[in-house]
Amino acid sequence: MGINFLAVLVAVIAASIFGMIWYSPVLFRTHWMHLMGTTTEEMQNHPHAKFGMIGNLLATLIMGVVIAVLFSYANIDTPLKAISAALLIWVGIIMTFNFNEIMFGKKPKGLWLLNSFQQLFVLLIMSYIIAIWH
Repeated sequence: MGINFLAVLVAVIAASIFGMIWYSPVLFRTHWMHLMGTTTEEMQNHPHAKFGMIGNLLATLIMGVVIAVLFSYANIDTPLKAISAALLIWVGIIMTFNFNEIMFGKKPKGLWLLNSFQQLFVLLIMSYIIAIWH
């Protein structure tokens, strides 16, 4: 099992940058905050805001390592295979798991879609980088 940790690191950085852009005021920050029922002031004053960012970075790193391990096991070493695998992971695991937020967490469908599509793009970005640097 060969994991290119540089590829994982680059994928994590790319995914983090994408997430910052996705949830920035330029794209979906205002809509996301509306769906979450929060304000900029509440977000800035949240006692766990910094820990949330660190936790997200750690979770993204774990996801990158897991993608690399799965790709190594499944011999996913081309962009097409990586994109196909990312789509399967997204539809079969992420979308279905996150759907429970709608059913049981009483979250708005728009929030589910906004977050799920961000996760799709993160998966695609990370999978592509990890596959081309296998």
